[in-house]
Amino acid sequence: METMRFFFDYHTLPLWLYTEDDSFPMSNHPILDDYPEINDRLERIEKVYNSLFIATKIEFGWKGFDSEEDKEKFKTLVRETIAMIHEAFDGEYEIVDDSHLDRLDAEPSVSVSPFTQSPSAEPQKLKFTPENVLAGTWTAEGKPVWIEIGDARSGLQHLLSGHTGDFLTMGIQPYQVPDLLMTALDKGKIIAYQKDGQTLTHEQAALLIFQPKPPAPIYRVRYHRHERDIAINLAPNGFVVSANTRKTSEKDSDIAVLKLSPEWNSFPLWAYEEENSAPLFDHHLLDEHPQIRENLVQIEKTYSDQFIATKLEFSWKGFDSEEEKETYKTLVRETLAMLHKTFDGEYEIIDDSNLDSL
Repeated sequence: METMRFFFDYHTLPLWLYTEDDSFPMSNHPILDDYPEINDRLERIEKVYNSLFIATKIEFGWKGFDSEEDKEKFKTLVRETIAMIHEAFDGEYEIVDDSHLDRLDAEPSVSVSPFTQSPSAEPQKLKFTPENVLAGTWTAEGKPVWIEIGDARSGLQHLLSGHTGDFLTMGIQPYQVPDLLMTALDKGKIIAYQKDGQTLTHEQAALLIFQPKPPAPIYRVRYHRHERDIAINLAPNGFVVSANTRKTSEKDSDIAVLKLSPEWNSFPLWAYEEENSAPLFDHHLLDEHPQIRENLVQIEKTYSDQFIATKLEFSWKGFDSEEEKETYKTLVRETLAMLHKTFDGEYEIIDDSNLDSL
């Protein structure tokens, strides 16, 4: 049975249709042609919800309702509309109510948008580009998280440049990736952690959680009728830097590809298996090649140092001098040559260092 899901999203009709292969908001969908009152109500709900945000080029935040009366009228409209959806479509579709009306009770000084600090923190302005934001949500702990279009170093462009094949293997199309990640962060269960290619238990990860570069959670989430395991690398401010598919079973597939792909807070050599990708820091493959491992550790450190990563900002700052940049490029090229010399013929070696983008 296909699913209709009601939930709020900025500038999006609040009713989504989930099929076996796709999900999308139901704006102008023919299913609603015979239900003009439901459609009108959904458009009114979207309009009112959008008006509850401050949205400028320098700020995006929750401002809330002008009065308690306005808020209660909106809640009544939502409840009535959901009841009408049940009456019209129960038995034909599974109806899911994710309206979370209790979140509307937040005070204006406490943002519940995807781009502000958690409700327990003092409100602070984050540095981000509103027009580049693709999706946002809250983690189970109440932390706001979001994904932007990004570039070659972080965000969706970076993620898809390195992991599109992984997601396609899972049956996930590139345009579905932001929704998958937000669903995992909002509804997924953390089953383990990833750090330098190792899968860590909750207890192991707890010992490293206060490091400047803590382990990345691995979320298990049901998406399009299948369970998916996704490791998501978040910057301190909640920005999605990257993500990769992850197996948590002890049995591994055979490695087919080695990719040199620097990422913030990740070992830069990645192994690609049939249904999995992961950084290779502690893999036995490097045990007999300490110089390659040492070079890769230096690449990770140097590359990560080129970012501003705070609770308020995540951005690329670049090298302090042309000399430092050229030294890094030389290190990457030399390491890539060592990888080819050592592993050519045994593995496919892919250079995804994007040195020209530096």
